[in-house]
Amino acid sequence: MASPGIISDKMTLEFDVSREDLLSFIRTFYKSSTTHKKAELRGRLIFPFMMMLGFAYVYFRKGYEPYLFLTIGLVFLAIGAIWFLLYPSLNKRKIEKYLEKYLNEMSVEKTLGHVHLVLDDSGFLSRSPTGEGKYSWDVVQRVTLTPEHLHVYLAGGSGYPIPRKCLEEKIIFKAKKLIESKITEQKKDRNLSVRHN
Repeated sequence: MASPGIISDKMTLEFDVSREDLLSFIRTFYKSSTTHKKAELRGRLIFPFMMMLGFAYVYFRKGYEPYLFLTIGLVFLAIGAIWFLLYPSLNKRKIEKYLEKYLNEMSVEKTLGHVHLVLDDSGFLSRSPTGEGKYSWDVVQRVTLTPEHLHVYLAGGSGYPIPRKCLEEKIIFKAKKLIESKITEQKKDRNLSVRHN
């Protein structure tokens, strides 16, 4: 396990990225997206709605006695409620299979391995198996802390899944605070630029 360090106004983070880390990164990105949340809500509601339409069609088409109306109504309601409750777990399994397939097709092995990040006031330097680069803070979209990772998301869905087990907790929280402050600064700068234009 590499030791992170603070060098004057710079923060150095060193960690190793595994397949599981990358899977967690993509999973968190996918589940927190507005598109996914809307799609899941539609998926949960559409079948109960169809049950309601089916019940209305059967009732008005055929007609039933009051006790049959109540019985059939409860059956349709129960089926719709069960689907509403079970859909998230069913959808989760579907997503996991999709993500596994996605990683297999992308041949992600070349992106795994040791990563060296140096954060400073102007941006960050990255050295990883895919190469080396210097980036400004405006490419950082958001940062998310999970029980196992600090996920740093860049524009385009790329980024860094930083395993918390590789760094001291105080370093994790300090890095998160620093990145969040830079994201806030960038948003303020963009808003000022829009106002001046």
